[in-house]
Amino acid sequence: RGGWVWWRVVNRYEGVDGPTGLAFEGDGDMFVASFGTDEVIRYDSYTGLLKGALVSDCPHLDSPEGLAVSDGRLLVASFMNDRVLSYSASDGSFLEVFGAGPYMDGPQTVMAHPPTGSVLVTSYHRDRVLVLDG
Repeated sequence: RGGWVWWRVVNRYEGVDGPTGLAFEGDGDMFVASFGTDEVIRYDSYTGLLKGALVSDCPHLDSPEGLAVSDGRLLVASFMNDRVLSYSASDGSFLEVFGAGPYMDGPQTVMAHPPTGSVLVTSYHRDRVLVLDG
């Protein structure tokens, strides 16, 4: 493809309010965490076209931040309730609370570590990186 092409993907009027996290899926979809609407929005990463909300109206999600895709799962840092949540990356269905507790204290960044199967999570309020076993 060569070179950078800049376009405005995230637009508040398309459902995104406070974009805080990005993740890509192998088929070209880009996921954007919308902190203010408690949603994860899906876009076509090649065209920038909005495909709709992947995660919406989920009672477990409160102020999404970091995103990571691993083994068909979308992992989402839920900042305000100290959780990492797992959703299906294909249809957005809720799978499980992947990690939770006060030790997370404001999870922000989520990153999969394929060699170990672990997930790394940053804690904003505790100034540390946590390792969750996959």
